[in-house]
Amino acid sequence: MHLAFNAGELARDVICVVRWQGPQANGMPELHKLTPPLAVLQGKGFKVALVTDGRMSGASGKVPAAIHVSPEAAAGGPLAKVRDGDVIRLDAVTGELRVLVPEAEWAARQTDTMPPALRQHNGIGMGREMFTGMRERADGRRRSLVMDVNLNVNGKLTALQVMRDAPVIPVIVLNDVKQAVLLARALVAGGIRMLEVTLRTPQALACIEAIARDVPEAVTGAGTVRSAADAQACAMAGARFVVSPGYTQRLGQACRDLGLPLLPGVATGSEIMMAQEDGLTELKFFPAMQAGGPAMLKAWGGPFGDVRFCPTGGVSTANAAEFWRCPTWCAWAAPGSRQQMRWRVVTGRR
Repeated sequence: MHLAFNAGELARDVICVVRWQGPQANGMPELHKLTPPLAVLQGKGFKVALVTDGRMSGASGKVPAAIHVSPEAAAGGPLAKVRDGDVIRLDAVTGELRVLVPEAEWAARQTDTMPPALRQHNGIGMGREMFTGMRERADGRRRSLVMDVNLNVNGKLTALQVMRDAPVIPVIVLNDVKQAVLLARALVAGGIRMLEVTLRTPQALACIEAIARDVPEAVTGAGTVRSAADAQACAMAGARFVVSPGYTQRLGQACRDLGLPLLPGVATGSEIMMAQEDGLTELKFFPAMQAGGPAMLKAWGGPFGDVRFCPTGGVSTANAAEFWRCPTWCAWAAPGSRQQMRWRVVTGRR
């Protein structure tokens, strides 16, 4: 921003968006140095403001600012979609912060990721190296804690533990936060703790956050995760593991960086080998029935005997027993329910 100011590029009505300053990205440093140039512009009669996922104290109150924008850009927050030239409305009276971009265009935009060189730069100097782990795990929302030695090895959950905790991992599509909490409590009461909430509805992240907050004995995971940005958003919401319909190295790296166990979807031998090259040995067989069903899973038992699979897609109570007889089977990801649940029935079925 200082370079643009010195070059005269900000001599107009402008809202400066400064991202990659949140707790994960940069440890949330004070941004006081941004106020003087904006105050100069303000003194010249221009309407100026600052929007950032970083922080400033009340001493910088002359220039209107929206600070601590959350989730931060490094976690897939909205500032990661903002582009130069976007028209932004910041109303300090009503508290409105809005990017005036057509809804369809906004939804189609790719979420930027923090440049690796900047992330490396932010972690070096003045003792910052000592706090790298803290920055990576910084989370403004409370995450669920599972006080069970079987689910925690050196404090870290693994994909194999997710698969082995119970024979079934419910795959849940939710539209209502209250229903999400009720369903989670019923499933936990029935002995099912690993819950996969799919990102198939606009309310999914809010449901993940609500379950992680209100049902701490559940281990909340996110399904239908297709990108690094999805994984970042799910981690911020409180997800403790991730399930995806496929696999990319970028998604795998993002999950490793976030410390999230990943169950990626595979349907061919080549996809299994690609996942294994990145150290993954617990995989989701998807779509199971359409990709060959129990026969395919049994055939994979020869060349991929060291891999454990969680089949989903076309698996039901009518054919689940066939999968259970496969030597590489470990758990069944079963479709969950959406609304109008009969909670006692859910609790009693396992």
